[in-house]
Amino acid sequence: MWNVLFRITALVGALWALGCASTPLTAQVMTPQEEIRDLVKQMEEGWNSGSLDEFLSVFDKTESIDFVTPHGYYRNYTELYNGFRRTFRYKKQMGKLRFNILRTIQLAPYTWFVSINWRIEVRDAMGPRSNAGILTLVVRRGKGGWRIISGMRI
Repeated sequence: MWNVLFRITALVGALWALGCASTPLTAQVMTPQEEIRDLVKQMEEGWNSGSLDEFLSVFDKTESIDFVTPHGYYRNYTELYNGFRRTFRYKKQMGKLRFNILRTIQLAPYTWFVSINWRIEVRDAMGPRSNAGILTLVVRRGKGGWRIISGMRI
């Protein structure tokens, strides 16, 4: 009897040790605000690398997004992508972008509103110049992670 009890105890202890070894004790779950901050950082890094594809990778690729800029209203991802391609044909036109998140507001369990201050500095043959404004986004978390489903740049 004691032999069986000893074996069960040893087996439970070994399984527990294996479980602890495979699960880091410092693993932390990110808050939605932290995940959204990473999404915005990914946009900024994509832009600053000169890649519109990386910049736009955080947008929902479905036909149900909308985005407003001074250049127009885009009703789906294809229109948005083509609009950015027309406006920013060359990497030098893109300049250096900086985002500063001003506020995040939860609208629903997996949907957030984000307001961002943006600033672009361009240095090219025309000399140094900058532009700044506000970007508002609605982001939603789905199967593919956080994606922008709507926005307006002013």
